[in-house]
Amino acid sequence: MENKLATNLNYWYNTDEMPASKQKVLASAIKLFSTKGYDKTSTNEISQDADVSQAIIFKYFHSKAELLNSILSPVIKQLIPTYADQFLNSLRETKLSADHVEEGIYYLISERFYFMYRNSEIIIILISQALTNEDVKAAALSSLSKKQDKLMRLMWHKYKDLTGSKDKEAFQNFVSLIVTQVMSYFFLVTKIAPNDRYDFEKDLRRFARNVYLTL
Repeated sequence: MENKLATNLNYWYNTDEMPASKQKVLASAIKLFSTKGYDKTSTNEISQDADVSQAIIFKYFHSKAELLNSILSPVIKQLIPTYADQFLNSLRETKLSADHVEEGIYYLISERFYFMYRNSEIIIILISQALTNEDVKAAALSSLSKKQDKLMRLMWHKYKDLTGSKDKEAFQNFVSLIVTQVMSYFFLVTKIAPNDRYDFEKDLRRFARNVYLTL
């Protein structure tokens, strides 16, 4: 079966010296864990999808849990800091002037959505595991905490400059709305109704408009 992955294995894993069979196992596991869920995916299904024997899987990974950890560990170490760094850079570069507020909000929303969409399988696995696995949740929060304070301070300064408001509750509502819009749309297009047709730009501009109208 052909693997069709949005996630670029070369970006998250050191595949230069990785055997082709191990790459196939990783790709199939990522695809199946993201579509069926970790608990509902068997190593037999992974072997069939990857077109390798189960012996090959256990040659590289002693258990399904170890395979999951091999997928998530580099992602937690790289994806969350990378996501935060890119968001910080976007905030610094975005001109949220009074004349271009809505366009600036659209830029922030679209940049974050497309980052998630390009890594959709990995994001889905990470979020689903963080909701059910305390170790994964703790590792993800620890990785995020290293960037969170800097990110929130910059967003707070941008918000104050834009609105002239020092109302922290209003600011928290502003941030929550952006996060909610992006996350809800991401799960709609990847999990809830992935076969529907979407106009990403039109939809994301509508979300930006919704956020803008709250200011």
